[in-house]
Amino acid sequence: NPQDVKQDYTLVLTAAAVEHAEQEPNDTAGVASVLTVGEAQTGVLSSEEDVDYYKLTFEEETAVTLSFTFPQTASSRNTFVISIEQNGKSLWSGSVKGDSGGTEQVISFPAGEYYIKVKPSTWSSAVYTITLIEYEEE
Repeated sequence: NPQDVKQDYTLVLTAAAVEHAEQEPNDTAGVASVLTVGEAQTGVLSSEEDVDYYKLTFEEETAVTLSFTFPQTASSRNTFVISIEQNGKSLWSGSVKGDSGGTEQVISFPAGEYYIKVKPSTWSSAVYTITLIEYEEE
């Protein structure tokens, strides 16, 4: 207190449960979470070094909409980087800005096994949801 005035005060510390703490064991392609069409997965990146992998398998060529959503922030900086890999090679990569709240991409996959890699561009600790939706032409 800059005025040398005596004031009583109380500090209160409140602990809250973290609903979506780092629980998914998908930090490498070898332990990737399986992502199937129509089934949403929720994840969280708990540090700047955290990476989440999702495994996709298609028996035949399949077109899907990749939906990636999270609570929108005020930041116009890139917050997430999403990439699709096959046999260790990156096939597609995209950055998602914090103020976008997410992205949707229509992607056609030939038959095969793929991995989606989600990593932070700038750490925000945001909970995200990733979903593959069967693509239907209009």
